[in-house]
Amino acid sequence: MKITNIKSYIFEYPIKNIVVTSFGKMKSRPALIIEIKNSDNITGFGEIWCNFPSQSAYYKQNLIHGLFTNYLKDIEFNSPKEFYNKINAKLSIMLSQTGDQGIFQNIIAGFDIAVWDIFGKKNLKPINKILNKNANIFVKTYASGINPKNCLKTVLDCRKKGFDKFKLKIGFDFKSDEKNIQLISANLKKNEELMVDVNQGWETTNSEKYFKKINKYSLKWIEEPILASSKIKFWKKNSNISKNVIACGENIRNLDDFIKILKIKKIKYIQPDICKWGGFSEIVELAIKIKFYKKIYCPHFLGSGIGLIASAHLLSSSDKNGFLEVDINPNPLRSEFCKKELADGNVFKISQMPGLGILRIPNAIKKYIKTSERTKIN
Repeated sequence: MKITNIKSYIFEYPIKNIVVTSFGKMKSRPALIIEIKNSDNITGFGEIWCNFPSQSAYYKQNLIHGLFTNYLKDIEFNSPKEFYNKINAKLSIMLSQTGDQGIFQNIIAGFDIAVWDIFGKKNLKPINKILNKNANIFVKTYASGINPKNCLKTVLDCRKKGFDKFKLKIGFDFKSDEKNIQLISANLKKNEELMVDVNQGWETTNSEKYFKKINKYSLKWIEEPILASSKIKFWKKNSNISKNVIACGENIRNLDDFIKILKIKKIKYIQPDICKWGGFSEIVELAIKIKFYKKIYCPHFLGSGIGLIASAHLLSSSDKNGFLEVDINPNPLRSEFCKKELADGNVFKISQMPGLGILRIPNAIKKYIKTSERTKIN
């Protein structure tokens, strides 16, 4: 099998309510989607991480059609894992030469998803059932992307949609962060839970005091309190201080670093992003390690419906205790792919059509295409 044709699309959906994080503001929802065909004329869809900064989508698209396709010409494969290994081997010198490891890892992850989609369609099975014949057809979810402004109203709106777990963005001014945590906590029902996402916003020099202040609240987890690249001694120190467990992983990009994190007792929830690093092929292996260390796999995701569906397939095949992250902010680039899957806010129902269950890009989102490119591979 070979890849014979690649088409990429950059989408951008303008949003009314700007999404704020500790590292910046998101004024739109971008997506970089690829549509590839193989030598059997089967189409597969993938998504390449680009949600911040959104300008990175254009650089990645240029790399795909100006450079990446050259490395695909001689690659023949019989399985997605074989493709993943071969493309990584071919790009090893380029990654070292350019220093763009993260960018190329994003691209490889997106192609891996698309190749798995083709593999599922070729074998007439959904991806989760290829990975695990006993995989559930649904996964549990939680509401993500809750901004500090009007956070309680957002939580109440999410409750009406069926969600019972809510993740609040913090990492700003700690007084306002704590006020919002207190406000939501006071209004939770018995079956509801609150998580907080610091987005790497606390420095290692002051994170200790924030953990001590936040210990009075019962939180399901504290996510990415410090830089993902911080020395392991700081992760250990923070986890020892915290009375709440810690979640992290979206900005870790190699298995060795994940293993170091997995060995820390208080880090319970592991959150790799399938569009950012590893695709299915790498995270399937990581999920086995996560289970071995008695942690819980909860995929990070904040993009279009393709990546969300892929995350759901991988979660359902690997960890029945995990939760799927669902952005609650309006975004047709997500919702138009997942109309049936997200009918009930508390669960995500996985299509049992072959591959990802995606046949085409929905017409309703084509008006948000900023640019598209096509390359035929001889």
